[in-house]
Amino acid sequence: MFNIPIRKPVPVSVIGTYDSLEAASRQVDLFMLKNDPDACANIVPAEKGTGYTVQAVKWQ
Repeated sequence: MFNIPIRKPVPVSVIGTYDSLEAASRQVDLFMLKNDPDACANIVPAEKGTGYTVQAVKWQ
């Protein structure tokens, strides 16, 4: 009926890994200040050890 393109999140890069959730959150705030409106960031548990990984994602 409608030809609406479906947008999907595409991982762009890993911004960094941080020891605390607060540090990861501060980095996301800085990332969002200087990026385009289609970009977002995800905070996920680090794969190795403790901490959190911040990933940049772009909707396409």
